[in-house]
Amino acid sequence: MRNTATNATATATTRRMPALFTLGILLALAAILSLVGGVQFAVPAAVTAQATVDYDTDDDGYIEVSGHAQLAAIAHDLNADGAPVAGAGATAYIAAFPNRDSNTATLMGCPSGNCVGYELTADINLTTYTNWDPIGDHVNRYTGDFNGNGFTVSNMTITGTGHRIGLFATISSAARIESVGVISASVTSTNATGYAGALVGDSAGVIVACWSTGSVTSTNYVGGLVGSSSGSITSSYSTAAVTGVARVGG
Repeated sequence: MRNTATNATATATTRRMPALFTLGILLALAAILSLVGGVQFAVPAAVTAQATVDYDTDDDGYIEVSGHAQLAAIAHDLNADGAPVAGAGATAYIAAFPNRDSNTATLMGCPSGNCVGYELTADINLTTYTNWDPIGDHVNRYTGDFNGNGFTVSNMTITGTGHRIGLFATISSAARIESVGVISASVTSTNATGYAGALVGDSAGVIVACWSTGSVTSTNYVGGLVGSSSGSITSSYSTAAVTGVARVGG
């Protein structure tokens, strides 16, 4: 009888062990959750809307550019409103500015969606580009603002038969470029039309406090900073070597 009772007690104890073990785990988990203030289990972020990136952190209406891919992407948004032209260019633009807010009320993070230009937040080296594709062309001009904030774009190379070439091919009378240096540039065009400069090939806009170094070579309308200007250039200079046949300036 004594053995039977002992066996019965051991069996009951054994049956209680899983329940006690489970209870212990639950109590330990509860203690951990209380330490971290509670944990809410939510749908993974990948399933919900992707967090957007603010590309105008100072809310001045200028989209911030910190790398060469972003600088090149400006060619797909010549009016500088943060909404690229549809097509292959839009794909490149979105890749350069990932997770941007495409809501027109807060486009790229600009206040009230009012993006008016671009601004540099770092020096940019264009060594990666064996032949820089100028922003804009002889038909489609850049119409926004561009503020370099004193930073530089270096080692830009343009070689070929293109006309109206430079960091910017052309800018309109509505455009303003300021406080940026294009340094160690190598710009060469054999096109008879010309219009070659380190900063802008053909400008109708406002250029303030800009500078360039390197070399610029073309046949017609060629300058160290700007190939031709019908706008204004103030507080700017160039020490670039300039070579041309007609309408050659510094």
